[in-house]
Amino acid sequence: EDSREDSMDDTTRSLVKAIAEKFKLALELGDVTAAKPQVIKIKFVTAGMEGVQQTFADTLADTSLIWNLVPVGRATGYRWGKDINAGKNLEERNQIISKLGHVYVTVGGGAGVSRLAQDAVARGARVVPVMRTGGASKGCYGFPAEALQPPDNIDGIDALWSRLKKKDLPVANTAEAVAQIVMTYARQKEELEDVKE
Repeated sequence: EDSREDSMDDTTRSLVKAIAEKFKLALELGDVTAAKPQVIKIKFVTAGMEGVQQTFADTLADTSLIWNLVPVGRATGYRWGKDINAGKNLEERNQIISKLGHVYVTVGGGAGVSRLAQDAVARGARVVPVMRTGGASKGCYGFPAEALQPPDNIDGIDALWSRLKKKDLPVANTAEAVAQIVMTYARQKEELEDVKE
């Protein structure tokens, strides 16, 4: 387990709650920026840990949207989400998580979060580091440098990305940026899948 994941100050807790609220709103409204408004399909996957992940799940409060991956024989104790057994131990569970997502949002974290981000970047997944929260998400513990930079193929991303860094911004501004970036990535993925069909 990544013990830094469990340590969370009040500002980070407020930020994680705000991110979950922004996702709730975005999912309720659908993608209103598209030429033809559409519902974007998203599942949120946690590693079933206390702290950031449990706060996110409790705030999102929608069991149909949350999958909590835990090693066989373990349970999260979360009120929300579906616990899914993944791997015999924490290492196997982490390997599964690193291969599962299309977009990863990191908040703080230690060496485990950095390893997950490295694996995600290596296979082409997107990583959204909330850099203002420090730790791995700010580039420590071997976090991949390329994940700290905004992608260059999305209009307007630089302004959103800069909000991930600034500690002096209200948490709602950072949360809005996280949600917009993730929803943009999700929309891109759905557009690619539509083209394949």
